[in-house]
Amino acid sequence: PVKAFDHKGSAYVSDIIKGIDWCVHNGIDIINMSFGMKKRSEAMLEAVRNAYRSGVIIVASSGNDGRRGHIDYPARFSQTISVGAIDRKGGIAAFSNRGKRIDVFAPGEKVLSTWPNRRYHEMTGTSMATSHVTGILALALAANASLTPRKMKRLVALGQLPLKSKSGKSRGPGRIDAIRAFRYLK
Repeated sequence: PVKAFDHKGSAYVSDIIKGIDWCVHNGIDIINMSFGMKKRSEAMLEAVRNAYRSGVIIVASSGNDGRRGHIDYPARFSQTISVGAIDRKGGIAAFSNRGKRIDVFAPGEKVLSTWPNRRYHEMTGTSMATSHVTGILALALAANASLTPRKMKRLVALGQLPLKSKSGKSRGPGRIDAIRAFRYLK
């Protein structure tokens, strides 16, 4: 793992960029970016573009503000696979940011995760959803090492099940389904 944030969970954009660049120069295949920024950074966009051009897949969380029509950076960049969260009932989680730039949704409410001292802890957020998608993409990449970021984004689009709205009609991106995604793996 590459850690760009300090022990309090804060980071400078320059530290994040250094982390991305390190990944590119050291042959890392997938970067999980479970954080969000409200402001666009041209320097970060350039680092993300460079990673994308270098074949690095970036998966980023949409944010936990419950905002409609807006997602955080770097998930807003077109070179990332942007992830929103669904709740335990399979609907979009109230806390999840959502908008037209979301690529996919994944479980993000009360997800059991590892914790220090051999314990487990339930966590909630789009970061948890992002980790689900990153894991599925890592398995896909293990099965087919020739998958590019563009092909992975297409695999995510094909490998999802529709979300139902209150009206009963599906619309927009759906939830990731590993089995469905692997059917489209070539």
